[in-house]
Amino acid sequence: MDIAWQLVLTLSMQGSSFQYQQQASLEINQVVKETASQFKPLVKTKKTPALPVMVIHTGKKIVYFKDQPLRFTAAEFRILLLLASNQGNYIAKADLYSASVDDYAAIGNDTALKTRIKKIRQKLGESGRYPQYLKCLTGHGYCLDNTVQLEVIAVKN
Repeated sequence: MDIAWQLVLTLSMQGSSFQYQQQASLEINQVVKETASQFKPLVKTKKTPALPVMVIHTGKKIVYFKDQPLRFTAAEFRILLLLASNQGNYIAKADLYSASVDDYAAIGNDTALKTRIKKIRQKLGESGRYPQYLKCLTGHGYCLDNTVQLEVIAVKN
C-alpha cells in the first residue's frame, strides 16, 4: 500500500486537474489489485479430513490400518472380517461369537466376545469409552462405522 500512497502524492503534486485525479485513481486501483493477489485470503477454507483406510488381506490374515500392519488372532480376524463385510450395520453378538469360534458354536460366554472386541479396539488405537470405529448398540451388537474407508483383498488359499 505504500506504493499506492506514493503514487497519490506524486500525482497530487503535479496538479489538481480532473485528468490527473482520474489517472491517479486508475493507477491506484491497478497497484492495489497487483499487491492484493500476493496475499493469502483471510478466510481459510476448512479441508475435509481424509478417512482412515483399513485394508484387510484375507490370504495373509493381516490388516493394514492407517498404513500400519496389525496382527490379530484368528478369532479377532474373523470378527473384524464379519464386521467389515457388513460395514455400517449392527451384527448381533450371537453372530459375532459364532464367527469367532466356528459356524456351529452356540452362544457362550459374553465376556469372551467383549474381551476380543476390546483387543480389536486397542489394536485400532481406540478406547471402549470413546469408540470411533467399532460402535456398540447395547442389546443389539457391534458395527464397524462408516468413518473407515474399507478395502478387502480376498485371496483364496
